[in-house]
Amino acid sequence: MEKYLTIYEGDTSSPKKAIVKKGVAEMSWMKHLFVPLENLQEVYLHPDQGDIASQYLKIIHSDEKCISTFNKTYFDIID
Repeated sequence: MEKYLTIYEGDTSSPKKAIVKKGVAEMSWMKHLFVPLENLQEVYLHPDQGDIASQYLKIIHSDEKCISTFNKTYFDIID
């Protein structure tokens, strides 16, 4: 499975975080991902957001520090 995942190798002590909005985990397509998000899960914002469109967020999530990109509307950004 690891060959299908991109793992973040850097430091996750970044203060920039987000919370997955309630209901996102119940989306049918979410359940089929290798590492699906959970409702109200805290995730880290990837330090390099420059290579994606502005309506998306690149995040670091799970114990494995997977890198994924999702629509911003699925998150509440923590200041």
